[in-house]
Amino acid sequence: MCLKLVQVQKAISYHLVEEGGWLSWNDGKITMRKLLDREQRPSAVFASSLMVAVGAMAALRESGLRIPEDVSIIGLHDAPLAEVLDPPLTVIEMPLYGMGFKATNALIKVINNKDYEGFGVLAPKGLVLRRSTGRP
Repeated sequence: MCLKLVQVQKAISYHLVEEGGWLSWNDGKITMRKLLDREQRPSAVFASSLMVAVGAMAALRESGLRIPEDVSIIGLHDAPLAEVLDPPLTVIEMPLYGMGFKATNALIKVINNKDYEGFGVLAPKGLVLRRSTGRP
């Protein structure tokens, strides 16, 4: 394991993490409800995908909480949907084309029995600030 990953793992406060599904709207609703049932409600949430963020936003609204006044939310991956949500969703923009290109090339190498050494991870492009985040 690389040193940087070890440093990141040490910095994570795992009691603040709620594991749940990572793909669907319903996963986001269920996981957000678990977070809201905790003794100390979070002031901000990072969702593992755009659809999980949409579900989390729905759970917040159903609970009578306001975004971002009560809870800020950030999603992973920018898509047109993020801009039209109410409020528009702050996201971490991912280089999906580049990720797909590298993964496809790696798969072709494996299929052709060529040496496969893995490939580097592409870093996120950046943070796209919208109105789903604010001060706690």
